[in-house]
Amino acid sequence: MNRRRPVYRLTLVAVFTALLIAGAFFKIPIPPVPLTLQAQIALLGGTLLGAGNGALAAALYVLLGLLGLPVFAGGGGLGYALQPTFGYLLGFVGGAFLCGCLTRRGTSLKRMLAAQLAGLTVIYALGIFWYGFSISVLNGQYLSAQHLLTATVLTTLPADILLTSVASMAAARLRQYLK
Repeated sequence: MNRRRPVYRLTLVAVFTALLIAGAFFKIPIPPVPLTLQAQIALLGGTLLGAGNGALAAALYVLLGLLGLPVFAGGGGLGYALQPTFGYLLGFVGGAFLCGCLTRRGTSLKRMLAAQLAGLTVIYALGIFWYGFSISVLNGQYLSAQHLLTATVLTTLPADILLTSVASMAAARLRQYLK
């Protein structure tokens, strides 16, 4: 992205922040972790805007939610950081950054898909860690490894992989228009 056009850059960051907000409301309420479009939007932001701008859009989204705006799938506010699913929101920032780094050179569909799957791995890693930490340490409940994986991975991963594949195809097409 051209550094001489800060208004253009900030506009794209704001658009992706707004898309993340909208993505929270397109959800399938699978307990305990709802399936939303946010992961794919965050990864698409990293792929299309670059590492810094994609991560900035995701970080702005998280900040707006923590400041009390009801932009998360389950509301908003500073107390949301104690929710078991908060790690996924932090993962959006890391996943977007990684996608931007991995797609800096090259726009092939294969590269886009590999980068977005790597970004999805970051989102899941932070989501699983925070879910387990929140339930076990903050809530003092025993959580078996089987329950942790069932709750955080097995219910949403197949759909997330499919949606990420679609987002990769979109990224390969859209990236040429944003340059």
